[in-house]
Amino acid sequence: MEIYNMKIFIIVFLIIPFFASLISFIAKNKRFAEYLTLFSSSLNLSGAFLILYLVLNFKTIFLFNGAIAIDKFSAYIILLTAIVYFLSSMYGISYMRLALEDEKMTDG
Repeated sequence: MEIYNMKIFIIVFLIIPFFASLISFIAKNKRFAEYLTLFSSSLNLSGAFLILYLVLNFKTIFLFNGAIAIDKFSAYIILLTAIVYFLSSMYGISYMRLALEDEKMTDG
């Protein structure tokens, strides 16, 4: 993957959760928000594995004139964060469904 494409990939990787949160807030539909969050976290987890693969094959990745450096340890931390994001979004779906069934929340 050439450097320019890597920069775009890192930017997209960083803004996926932001836009998913924004769209979920605007949509106001609980079910849609659940699936959008799960989809977003799946994309983020896939991206984290790709970053780890790139770092293991190309050593340290420098982006934006050295402002961002991603080494093996950074890639590992990114992967752990993405795993937590994915697992918490899966947990959130069951939690939201139980809350809706108990009528603690309204689906509106």
